[in-house]
Amino acid sequence: MNRKLDAGIGMGGRNTRQSEFSSDAIREMRNYSNEDYDLNVNPKAEMQAHMKLFRAQRNLYISGFALLLSFMHGKDEVKTLQTEINTLKEDMASLKRDRDAIKSQAESVSKEYDPLLE
Repeated sequence: MNRKLDAGIGMGGRNTRQSEFSSDAIREMRNYSNEDYDLNVNPKAEMQAHMKLFRAQRNLYISGFALLLSFMHGKDEVKTLQTEINTLKEDMASLKRDRDAIKSQAESVSKEYDPLLE
C-alpha cells in the first residue's frame, strides 16, 4: 500500500517535470518563430531558422503528449486505488462480522461451561 502512495507522489513530480518541459518548448518555439534572419549574410539562414522552429515545435508536441499521457495514467491510478480501497473496506466489514460471530459463539460456550466448572 505504501508503494502505491509513493508512486502517487512520484506522479506529481513527473507531472511537474513534464510541465517544465512543455513550458520550455513553448518558450523556444516563441523565440525561434520571432527570429529575424539576414539572407545576405548566410543563404542557409532561413533553412536553419525553420529547422530550429521545427525542432521547437516537435519538442512541444512530444512534451505535451507525454504530459497528457501522464495525466491519464494518474487518473487510472486513482481509479485503481479507489477500487482497492472499496475492496479492503468490504473485506474489513466481513472480518468484523466473522469476529462478532466468533465472539458470540465463545460467549455462549463460556456460559455453557461455567456451570460445569462450579
